[in-house]
Amino acid sequence: MEYDPVSLNLADINCTFGMSQQGAWYLQQLHWRGRPLCKTATSDLPAGWELNLDGIRHTPHLPGLIAAAPERRSATHLCFPHKNTNHRFELRLHFQLEAGALSQWLEVTNIHAAQPLILNRLQFAQYKFDPCFLEGSEIIPPRTGTPAPALENPFGVDDPIICFHRPQEHWGLALINLAPGPMHQIITGPYTSIGYDNRTVPFEWHLAPGETFTSDRAILLPYTGSVTAPLHSTLRKLLRKDRKLPLEWTYCSWEPFGREINHPKIKTQIDQAAQLGFETFVIDDGWQTFAGDWEADPAKFPHGLETIRDHATAQNLRLGLWLSPATVHTRAKRYPEAAQTLVRDALGNTRSTHVAEGILNLACLASDDIHLIQAKIDHWVSRLNLRYLKLDLPVAYDVYNQPAIHCHAKNHHHAPGADYSLKAYRAVQNLSRQLKRKHPGLIIDLTFEIWGGWHHIDPALIACADVCWLSNLSDAPGSGQYAPAAARNLAATRGRLVPPEHVVTGNLRCNGPFPLESAASALASYPVMLGDLSALPPETRSQLRQLFLWFKTLRGHYVLTEHQQSFLEVGQSLPSQSQGSGFLRCSEKGEGLLSVFRNLAPYPDFTFSIPLPDSIPGDQIYKLTPQSNPSPLIHTAADLRSGICVHLPFPHAFTLYAIEITASQT
Repeated sequence: MEYDPVSLNLADINCTFGMSQQGAWYLQQLHWRGRPLCKTATSDLPAGWELNLDGIRHTPHLPGLIAAAPERRSATHLCFPHKNTNHRFELRLHFQLEAGALSQWLEVTNIHAAQPLILNRLQFAQYKFDPCFLEGSEIIPPRTGTPAPALENPFGVDDPIICFHRPQEHWGLALINLAPGPMHQIITGPYTSIGYDNRTVPFEWHLAPGETFTSDRAILLPYTGSVTAPLHSTLRKLLRKDRKLPLEWTYCSWEPFGREINHPKIKTQIDQAAQLGFETFVIDDGWQTFAGDWEADPAKFPHGLETIRDHATAQNLRLGLWLSPATVHTRAKRYPEAAQTLVRDALGNTRSTHVAEGILNLACLASDDIHLIQAKIDHWVSRLNLRYLKLDLPVAYDVYNQPAIHCHAKNHHHAPGADYSLKAYRAVQNLSRQLKRKHPGLIIDLTFEIWGGWHHIDPALIACADVCWLSNLSDAPGSGQYAPAAARNLAATRGRLVPPEHVVTGNLRCNGPFPLESAASALASYPVMLGDLSALPPETRSQLRQLFLWFKTLRGHYVLTEHQQSFLEVGQSLPSQSQGSGFLRCSEKGEGLLSVFRNLAPYPDFTFSIPLPDSIPGDQIYKLTPQSNPSPLIHTAADLRSGICVHLPFPHAFTLYAIEITASQT
């Protein structure tokens, strides 16, 4: 049966859907502000999706699908049902317009009476872009900012976002993949597809009769200007629903103490943290008896963690806590019970990871164990009134030992093998969402270990959690490393993919070789600091306290999570420690924090072009007041964009400015 074309429109985006010659629905045209982005004829190949079921390829352009009438779920949401002619599966193709973007996803239902259905490859969105749009466009993975190979040479992108950017016209189209961790892939070429990667962590999903699989989403975002600001704005609205992070100064006990923590040490650090002006205190690994039991070690904390909570609360500090939801020590009390729910390989052997606590077995999150894990974590969040929860260590991919984690146990809620991977990630996502619903003020940190990649953060993570501890930088005294610059570069590169407030660069120390610069660099991301606070010299302690207080005052006046851009010296294109750099963190009006750094440049004078929001007129006047000097500088927005001179005399390594609108040039 044939149906007339249908449309979906919202603001500047107009979509038309038609039927292929084979009788399946597909995206026929996509226009943005009158510009054609997708324009697909019925004779063209990919224009919707592609999946393998039991090793058999299915697309909307192969015979065997019967389309039904479209279902308009709302004014901005269309669903297109299809049924397989041999009665094996039903497929529903969803499109939704929201926050200036088009989302697409698939639902597949096994309608066979008795046989399971195996999804072993899935591209849940495919597009044939208009040739006029592609001509003159560059493909840019935002993380690198470097144009990729030509469009006619297909290639896979590990980043969850790529941009078709038109530099001459200052606009483009961002493609966003919401598959989690290393499971996402975008393949470009004459046709562009968004789906699950089959390399690092292979995708597979087994559907029993009557079961439905819902894919993750692909998002198309047209934008003007540079991609960063509109991308961040859309991700905040679409995935975060405008839930803002508080940017609280947070202390973590991991370095230099590691697992060697106890009641006296933590109490001393809490006292010091409160005096400095920290707002949250995270107790990292080492507080527990054994992984899997998640009970406070009575030898280290004889009065429990409740006395620590009370001591912190008395000094206006909120607690944070570290846990690893998918690990179990063989000496844990519940190990005999947990043995039935551990990850096992094809030979029945348990899978393990080697970490600070030793060799830990991995628990399967697609088993009955997930309910106990959820209850134990919720217990500690409620009992300690936690502000910050750091979830750590491998779940679906072990970044230290490399292999993907497949579970072959036969009594779990998954099929043996790769079917476990996506279910493990979704278990973490569901756990995070449940905790957020029950504890709205809780900040959840899903570390790079749990998310499956060094320095890895993606839109899927910020949709379910808040921040990602990205790295373990070396900022110890005598390390010989320049950690603050590495932290700023990490925040800048990952800040092209997601709003930087969701990034924790990791391991910057208050008592490292560059304590003040490390603290200033932490402001490029979510500000987390470590170190032995009792070892701080009095002068450093006083300077850090002043910096913390200054930032909290600034944070109280302006929203610092609406616009952020990193920048280099004028004329420079790639970050280097031998040149100056900086970042702007401000409101949509351009008011907030401006930071400039000398790095290891051998000269004291720099020219920086300040990347204010595009909407600010050039004649807007700003006052720049240094944190360490009350004498302000006055510049117009045009001045700031074209380039201002900054003097950083030796040995000063950086300057922080409060940037605010003023009505006067004097």
